[in-house]
Amino acid sequence: MPNSSGFSFLEIQVSLVLVSVSVVGIARLQIETQSDIDHAYYVGQAYELIEETSRRIYLNSENGQRYLIDDLSRVSSFSCNPCSPEQLVSLDHAHLANTLISTFPGASARVFSCPEGICMAVAWFDADVNSCASTEFCIERPVW
Repeated sequence: MPNSSGFSFLEIQVSLVLVSVSVVGIARLQIETQSDIDHAYYVGQAYELIEETSRRIYLNSENGQRYLIDDLSRVSSFSCNPCSPEQLVSLDHAHLANTLISTFPGASARVFSCPEGICMAVAWFDADVNSCASTEFCIERPVW
């Protein structure tokens, strides 16, 4: 009877297959987790931008209807010092547009009339800002 110490070639191959499957599963889980973290980050940033818009409209409430805009990402820069309340709307739009573009990839946003008063939608990854209900890359909330 031959002396059989150690592992056979077949046992080593089976072990390597099991380790490989485990590593691939862990890598996939890590990629999915990072995707979920990224999504949570963008949702949090969208809520923060909506909250900031809400504060800006509240502070300039006599011009609240002037904040309505179809696409905030198309706003150009604006400056004034001191600003009239009407100019403040343009300054706020420019600030919000700058924040939007610097924070979200493929960003768009709009401020619009809704049954609750004034609402805001923020979309990213080139999602349609006009149909937030049909995508996970868009948040729509009342601001005023």
